[in-house]
Amino acid sequence: MPGQSRLGWKTGMINKVREARAAGVNQVVVFPKTPDNLKTPTAEECYNPNGLAQRSISLLKDTFPDLEVYTDVALDPYNTMGHDGMVRSDGVIMNDETVYYLCKQAVSQARAGADVISPSDMMDGRVGAIREALDSEGFTNVAIMSYTAKYNSAYYGPFRDALASAPRPGNEDWKIPLDKAEYQMDPANFRECLREAALDEAEGADILMVKPAGAYLDIIRALKDSTTLPISAYQVSGEYSMLKAAAAAGYLNEEEAVLESLISIKRAGADLTLTYYAVDAAKWIQEFVPSILFVVDKQERLRKSNVPVEKEGDVQPSLQRPCEKDHIEGYSKIVKKKVSLRITKRKPDNAAFIDAPIKFHHNLPGSVIIDVFKLVNVT
Repeated sequence: MPGQSRLGWKTGMINKVREARAAGVNQVVVFPKTPDNLKTPTAEECYNPNGLAQRSISLLKDTFPDLEVYTDVALDPYNTMGHDGMVRSDGVIMNDETVYYLCKQAVSQARAGADVISPSDMMDGRVGAIREALDSEGFTNVAIMSYTAKYNSAYYGPFRDALASAPRPGNEDWKIPLDKAEYQMDPANFRECLREAALDEAEGADILMVKPAGAYLDIIRALKDSTTLPISAYQVSGEYSMLKAAAAAGYLNEEEAVLESLISIKRAGADLTLTYYAVDAAKWIQEFVPSILFVVDKQERLRKSNVPVEKEGDVQPSLQRPCEKDHIEGYSKIVKKKVSLRITKRKPDNAAFIDAPIKFHHNLPGSVIIDVFKLVNVT
């Protein structure tokens, strides 16, 4: 993954978060790279109070008290077999036994200071069990972002390589499933996401996630239309790597392609987007948001602007759609139909046209983009 590195938890992580905050990103997700000697078939390291993830969470909250820290709850970083759940010798994923350990993991992360617990394991019933475990330990204000629609996708490859968390080969004595199709969702199945969303909401989830994002925009929209809960979407490692590779080969303009991909995720209905491009995107947005001109039919407003305009009078300001709740303060008016954007630092013929209601405001990066990074147990 070009541009991405494993970060030492004492210095690299802090420096990375400081850079992200300077760019306007104040929400991060931590994924630990567990040393192989600490991995076991039952993944006890996942709830070690002095584990890498727990130490990292505490250090982040001590250093940046107002930082929003999201965690990952699953066994695959700690499991010698590379699965999100415990694997029985006949190859069956042990759902209930896994959920018991996930609850212990979630509570340990909450004790370390996590703001949002994010179960990515896809075990049945884990949201309700984790909610009960957190509440019983007094962590009623710790939220749950459930990986509700996590598909058995080919786009996870670079991440699994980085964390060494892909399923391991089995043998005659211990059969290990080749992939995670037993518990992750079938990419061909649309309806299952609605059932999963209803279950997660009933069990107490605060945010519902779709993963991956770009190939599942229809799923993002389906969940957005079926619930009042916030929807998050994860632009995963494969999506990031494809954009990087295309840009490196000269096939795409990286900045324009990345921002278009993030706008499409937002347009589909995502309230939060997890992306490896968070810091870059935040910096790019900061560069051009102050220079955006919303073209309206009021000639006096056009005359007051110093920014050149592609076409005058071809769009009308519009109020926010009634069905779309505004979760973030400080938005400018939504402009429907076409919006002409002129970036003053670019060539005169470089204007972009967007065909959908888009919200822009100066705090956009910090509100909807979450940085994703990985940790290693070094300084």
